[in-house]
Amino acid sequence: MLGIAVGGMLIYLLGIIDDLKNLPAKFKFACQIGIACIPYFFGVRINFVTNHFGVSFGDSHSYFTGVICFLLRLYGLQVLQIL
Repeated sequence: MLGIAVGGMLIYLLGIIDDLKNLPAKFKFACQIGIACIPYFFGVRINFVTNHFGVSFGDSHSYFTGVICFLLRLYGLQVLQIL
């Protein structure tokens, strides 16, 4: 749980810094990928992911699955801010 809290706090701080300094997109994306890896190093794992169509993947791709899901959720929230 600590890894999720640390990652969330760092993403929040990155957003504040971006609002104040207008950071370049490539730099923000690199930071977001690095921050998305933090929960993994704290032991947070996503064993599998399913969708409404019954397709699931995971087990052998726990690290990949976790980072991609974190980034997709992050960008999904940014799209909602635009609306």
